[in-house]
Amino acid sequence: MSDWESSLEANLFTLLSGALLRRNDVDVQVWGKEEPDLFAVNSAYECLTKQSRGTQSDVFNFLWKIKAFPNVIVTAWRVLLDRIPTRVSLSRRRVMMESTLCAMCQLKEESC
Repeated sequence: MSDWESSLEANLFTLLSGALLRRNDVDVQVWGKEEPDLFAVNSAYECLTKQSRGTQSDVFNFLWKIKAFPNVIVTAWRVLLDRIPTRVSLSRRRVMMESTLCAMCQLKEESC
């Protein structure tokens, strides 16, 4: 586990430490950014972008400071963001292909 994943895990445990579980209670979904029972895509987007910048910024700052060819750095950046056009990602975008299996081993799906 990398350093930034360890900090995410610690944050998760902190959030879960205040949770109370009860057997006979019904689960409900609550979005706490607006009024109760009201969900807005805009506030969810803001929440996600703030979180992703905070957790990945150290990794990306380190990546951009590495002395390597730009195409190597950009490829590493795309791998971290899962933006490589693998067979699995292409099939999610509905690109027609015979199989999503790895072209080399034909045993597992081709992914990052």
